[in-house]
Amino acid sequence: MKPVYDHYIEQIAALNPEKPCRLYRNLHTGLWSVKQDRVAFHTRLIYLKNVKFLVNERLRQKVIATRSKNVHAFVQGYMCPPINFYEVGCGGMGQAVWYNPYKVSHFMCNNQPCDTAEVCILERMWDGTMNVCAKGINFHNLTENHLDTATGCGMMVESVAQHML
Repeated sequence: MKPVYDHYIEQIAALNPEKPCRLYRNLHTGLWSVKQDRVAFHTRLIYLKNVKFLVNERLRQKVIATRSKNVHAFVQGYMCPPINFYEVGCGGMGQAVWYNPYKVSHFMCNNQPCDTAEVCILERMWDGTMNVCAKGINFHNLTENHLDTATGCGMMVESVAQHML
């Protein structure tokens, strides 16, 4: 099993800070898996900057067709110290971001699809829920057929724990 690093000092030592890393919810550990070429470590808490919210649509369609979970959605960015997150905007935790492959084809924030963010925090809460909060979010302009897939998106952030792959 890969190590669990929850502190920035441990995390930065395990990764190349010049390369982006990809995170996904690990269904086996209940933690975030952090990849750079391969999984480097797991974590309960990490801060990212220059964030992209990525969904592999082909694998998403496979998940929908087979109803089996498969890693196909990532939060990608460059690891940063916590101060970078809290300096953006007026402090605070930012806006909740979520993804459910059965309801939407993009990561969502305030019922709008989002593509990128200036900074992001990914954390596993004490009760096991997985939270993604971002600041400086850029929203995606959808075509009409994508809008149909975005209906019924009023789920809470806690639902990310069951649906984010």
